[in-house]
Amino acid sequence: MAKTQTATWHVDDVQWMELKGLAIQKAAFKTVIDSQFTEGAYNMELTTIAPGGSSPTHREPYSHVFYVLSGAGEVRVADETASLRAGSVSPIRAGQPHSLRNTGGDDLMMLVIYSPPRTRGARTQQPVSAPQ
Repeated sequence: MAKTQTATWHVDDVQWMELKGLAIQKAAFKTVIDSQFTEGAYNMELTTIAPGGSSPTHREPYSHVFYVLSGAGEVRVADETASLRAGSVSPIRAGQPHSLRNTGGDDLMMLVIYSPPRTRGARTQQPVSAPQ
């Protein structure tokens, strides 16, 4: 978030960016809380995966938590698979193998909290368009 931005803003003011590096169909994210507001402890992103989309099993160097806002899917963490629905919480330790899959007919939308903060690039103040 730009330092000149006000303390209160709307999530729709943040542009969706393509989610790269994973084989997910029609996926995007937006960073909604920068680490400057959390004293470097964490940051938050809004992530979406379209119906039929999935990720390969992968590991990240960041601990993170997926909080499902809407949609349905499943998460595989190590050898365990669990269903996802609105309100589901999936904590993932750094380096832990995991994958996600959208099993529903609507976008699977999740809030992802990273600790320590993950940085993907500078935020912008461009108009928002839904992920294609």
